[in-house]
Amino acid sequence: MTLQPKMASLETLGEEVSANKEKISPHLDELLRAVTAELSAEEISSVVSSIKNTFKGNFETQKEQDLYSCLQLFTLQGLLSEQNLTLLERFVSGKSSKKEGIKQRIESFKLSRQLEVTPRQELKGRETDLRAVMAKLAKEPPIVNLYGSGGLGKTTLGKEMCLKWPGKSIAVDLRGVTEMKDVYFHVMLELDPQKSIIKYDENPVVEQLRKLIKESRCDMLLLLDSVDQFSGDHSDHAKILNAMLIGFLKRLVDHVPIDKNLRLKVLLISRTRFHGIDQQAQYHELRALEKGISKEILQSAIGRSTKIPQMDKLVDLCKGKPLVLDIIAPILRQRIETAEKLLGTIEHEIAMLESQEKATLSEHGTKEGEAVDSLSEGIDKEQLSCFRKMFFLLPSDTFRNSAVAISLFRRPFSEEVAAFVLAAESSDAVILLEGLRSRNVLSVDPEAKNVLYDIHPLMRSFLESVGNGPVFKETYAKAKESFCKFYMMKLEGIASMLDKDYMSAFQSFDDDKLNFQLAFDLPFKSDYLHVAKEYQEKIMNCYLVEAMVEDSTQRRKIFKSWAEAVEEDGKEGRDN
Repeated sequence: MTLQPKMASLETLGEEVSANKEKISPHLDELLRAVTAELSAEEISSVVSSIKNTFKGNFETQKEQDLYSCLQLFTLQGLLSEQNLTLLERFVSGKSSKKEGIKQRIESFKLSRQLEVTPRQELKGRETDLRAVMAKLAKEPPIVNLYGSGGLGKTTLGKEMCLKWPGKSIAVDLRGVTEMKDVYFHVMLELDPQKSIIKYDENPVVEQLRKLIKESRCDMLLLLDSVDQFSGDHSDHAKILNAMLIGFLKRLVDHVPIDKNLRLKVLLISRTRFHGIDQQAQYHELRALEKGISKEILQSAIGRSTKIPQMDKLVDLCKGKPLVLDIIAPILRQRIETAEKLLGTIEHEIAMLESQEKATLSEHGTKEGEAVDSLSEGIDKEQLSCFRKMFFLLPSDTFRNSAVAISLFRRPFSEEVAAFVLAAESSDAVILLEGLRSRNVLSVDPEAKNVLYDIHPLMRSFLESVGNGPVFKETYAKAKESFCKFYMMKLEGIASMLDKDYMSAFQSFDDDKLNFQLAFDLPFKSDYLHVAKEYQEKIMNCYLVEAMVEDSTQRRKIFKSWAEAVEEDGKEGRDN
């Protein structure tokens, strides 16, 4: 069954565009007109057709040649803004024969904006936490653990601290990292983005940190995000990982300082309190936002002029979690559904979840049913219902299928990779990714040079559960097959580099290791996923090495010896 959200009526649509024209700055409006003028009539028809087929709803009422109105709607719904011109740069431009002309107009627009003084938007609702953690980092001991449940905004707060840090700061994402060698690798990538240092061990990391602190002549901040796998629980393996990271951290804070006035500060971000460093660290627990702050944030995201009669109940459902507030806001801002109906359907779904949970518990004892799997990830029934409502209110089946497919990615990804997995043209993938971004399913680092899309772990967990359900099982299977194919092809490319440049091949693999690991695992976990014959031996070889050689250093030596053997075989072949 095709699920379509109820959209604003045709009569109110025209009124909305007319009434909100003042929300589009004259400068941006001029750019929208100029870009539209760069396309031929045939190109405009193609772009508008693609928009209407993808977004449905209000966009279906637009005339075949009215690209300008479509761009206006994009702006009003948050897909286009003065800060985000991706749809113009990568989607509209991609459909035009005058790409250079569009590029010049956009560059001219960006240049003119640089001359304007635009105040940076501050992180709302976390001012007290920001000051508290910054004050702790200014004191001793030099390690601070910021912890709290998922969806509270720990990573966002950590990045804000990096921006406000008076000296040099480095942020390292350790999602999915379970070996110290990979910790060294990711830290060194941030310390040495030019990759001038090709050794990824503890000593080079320490020396590079000492060098950077000496150059900056100021305290340096090292943020290690998502260190939960090292935080230490009751398992023996977790305790070993915990002890290894603690040993590394102690060496950093003890040996990196140049003198008593220059120190390295470390910020660890985790869901639970980091164990084993009580004497060497300070702690700060991030809690849910206060109701008044949550209400203010939601009202600001929706629009100050929009009055929501059920605001208090909606805020209560969000439980002070910014992630859930971000999910609710676009639904109301874009007038996809009224607050009353949104609240009613969420409450109905909560009742259904409770009924399913009771039925599952009575049938399977203490086992939880598939319907509430996401609760174990730190989302309660109310918030899970918000996630489900957000998903089924996406503009079209194309968006829902795409959301399920992109949940496979374990690290930030580009539009080109997403296009392959979605089986779409690059420009068409952009419109899907930006649409999901406008609904806060995906995010983009505004400070990054290149546009890379990312997905919150809780959002990924939810979408994976949807993909494993009966409705989207086929879509998920096709996406897995494309995902595996892409990373197997990428692995072949890396393999071809081994005899020429082993370190570059190693870097390419480790940089995207989590996605490679998933591509290796999927064929053996999916009875419906066909694996091409030429890939089976590669996967089995990787698993064989993994199973036979537990020590990562030894595995690396084996791969290096293979590379040297390949190089030697090549020399013998040339000599013969």
